[in-house]
Amino acid sequence: MAAALIFSALGASKQAIHVPGWPTLPYPFSTAMLTCLSDDPKQACWLHASGMQGIDFNTLPPSMVPGGVGNQTAQTLENIAAVAQAAGASMDDMSECEVMLANLEDFKEMNAAYGAFFGRVKPARAAAAMGLVGGALVEIKCSGFAPNPVLSRRGAALK
Repeated sequence: MAAALIFSALGASKQAIHVPGWPTLPYPFSTAMLTCLSDDPKQACWLHASGMQGIDFNTLPPSMVPGGVGNQTAQTLENIAAVAQAAGASMDDMSECEVMLANLEDFKEMNAAYGAFFGRVKPARAAAAMGLVGGALVEIKCSGFAPNPVLSRRGAALK
């Protein structure tokens, strides 16, 4: 309770991020959350993207891309890039990613697709194998920084 009062006094806020053109997902979580500890527009905010899978949201209905874990990894990272862009950031702003594989034997193929996606400076990363929902071969979540949208909270458009 005390932390909530302090954060409120500092102008702290959080807002859900929605990617324009994506359908509203029927899940009890946000695609991503932007957490700002200050309303100072010079202070960046934390962007936390929920775990994404290799779903192509440009198809109707949205569906998992075919072609194995490499293609799913590439599509998953494209989805996270769309989330980052919707928050005013890019994949260059990501500082950490967590990769979950349905089968650890897919690590080499996932790693090749993952490595090709990022530039010279890659985010910190952890990888593990576990059961994934929806038949996905890979799921990735990333966190990083995004611009403070304080102006949009005050009624001006975020540009």
